[in-house]
Amino acid sequence: MNKPNEKVNNRIEWIDACKGFAIILVILGHIADGYLGAKTFPANKGVLQAIYNCMYAFHMPLFFFLSGFLFCKAYCMNTKNIKSRFSKQCLNIVWIYLIFSVVQWCFKMYFADSVNKSFSVRDLELILIKPMKPYWYLYVLFFYYIIYHLCYKKIRTDILVIASFIIGIVGSFITVKLIFPVYELTYYAVFFALGMYYADSEKVRALTAKFFNKYIYLLILVLISISTLVYTAYNGLASNYPVKFLTAFICTVTTILVFENIIMLGRNKFFELCGRYSLEIYVIHCFITAGNRVILPKFGITYFALAFIINLIMAIFIPILISLVLKKLKLYKIVYKPASYLKIRE
Repeated sequence: MNKPNEKVNNRIEWIDACKGFAIILVILGHIADGYLGAKTFPANKGVLQAIYNCMYAFHMPLFFFLSGFLFCKAYCMNTKNIKSRFSKQCLNIVWIYLIFSVVQWCFKMYFADSVNKSFSVRDLELILIKPMKPYWYLYVLFFYYIIYHLCYKKIRTDILVIASFIIGIVGSFITVKLIFPVYELTYYAVFFALGMYYADSEKVRALTAKFFNKYIYLLILVLISISTLVYTAYNGLASNYPVKFLTAFICTVTTILVFENIIMLGRNKFFELCGRYSLEIYVIHCFITAGNRVILPKFGITYFALAFIINLIMAIFIPILISLVLKKLKLYKIVYKPASYLKIRE
């Protein structure tokens, strides 16, 4: 069943829009985190902390839900040329992770005096087992692709959700600080699996569409999510797994349902644009937000709200512009899709 905001060519508009919204949340969180770390606006610390708390409460669970949804649609439910497409996508993820991690390492080594957290040679040596921030998402995503691709044909997606939830609970008890990102791999697994389940279950999607077509129920869910985020903003991120998971789950599900069922958001052109370039924005924006903390004051831009807004706008549109230039120069595939040049037999 095609929803009113899904195209015939199978590109799901609300997913693009929701991805765009999610990447904006990521940028907001990173801008706030950067300013807090640099202690740039001490008078606005409370506002920055509230933004940080709200964004970090659910922006990555939302991203992994969307990733699981798209993964299931593209590499589990669609079996056409599956071996070639899946292998190439995995190789692309590895390439993007490695190339941008190395670029960021060089950037932070060169501008060591101007960044919040500098890197060492050791960080580069451990790149295969200790992902550099913020590229840990790609690192974890690669493992999810491999694991859940192997599991999909043998285990139902609802069982995968339950198993992933249990793994997340077990992972929450690991308090020892490890080099390998065990916490990230275990905590976000359930959201990736939930995305797969939602993509795989037309009955569930039809039921939610019918139920939330009555906007009063959707409004109630939105109000619950807002209340949860307001509490998180003023009380900080939950440290215990049940509260943290519940907050992320409520806000993630609410966001998905809002974008899927409210056409003016699901078809929002700005969110769609950001969603189509969400990967490019994700891997490049951190250089811009970090640089702006140093550059903007040199141009006399020291007013908090103005600096924050300019930083946000530049972090969104500069990566998009760079991508368009790369496409014009026919370099885009080399940077983001090098595996497309490979021939992999089925």
